[in-house]
Amino acid sequence: MEGFPLRVSVDGKKNQNITLLVLDQNGLLIRHLYQGLWPAEVNYLEWDGKDDSSNTVSPGRYTIVFKTGRKSMSQIVTIQPSQP
Repeated sequence: MEGFPLRVSVDGKKNQNITLLVLDQNGLLIRHLYQGLWPAEVNYLEWDGKDDSSNTVSPGRYTIVFKTGRKSMSQIVTIQPSQP
């Protein structure tokens, strides 16, 4: 599948506890990208397009969810099928 790894930017201005998740188009959790203390000097992580069972996800819409304390943000990404 084209477009992987997908780089997810993270605001690294200070050390903070964060959670990064990937949800499918039905809102079901398919991947825990990160949970814990995020180092201030790190600005991104990469998603390899796989779920928590190491299966490659199907083309479609996915939501990347970023949580810190009381704040939560999300971004929808669309995964396109590979071109022959």
